[in-house]
Amino acid sequence: MSTIRVNGTSLYYEEQGAGPGVIFVHGSWSGLNVDLDGLSGYAQPTLLTQGDQSPPLFAPVLDRLQTVLPHAERHTYVAAGHIPHITHPSEFAAVVADDAAR
Repeated sequence: MSTIRVNGTSLYYEEQGAGPGVIFVHGSWSGLNVDLDGLSGYAQPTLLTQGDQSPPLFAPVLDRLQTVLPHAERHTYVAAGHIPHITHPSEFAAVVADDAAR
């Protein structure tokens, strides 16, 4: 896992081999300035994922992103926390592959 600092916030990221351009970011959103207007112009399909046992701060962030990203879809992994790509790798890969095939 590697670390970068954005606006004073540490973000930890890793590449899991899920495909080109797929990077998983772990960290706090509190120090980030997210350009929601800019995101609203992103016209590509977007998959937002979470576990049903993710920390409470994740759902409101994904709720907001889903309202801003015009082609966002959401998947919630049952019995998973905030790292379903690690705890549920087969299901995660199947969901990502299905989404990419659309």
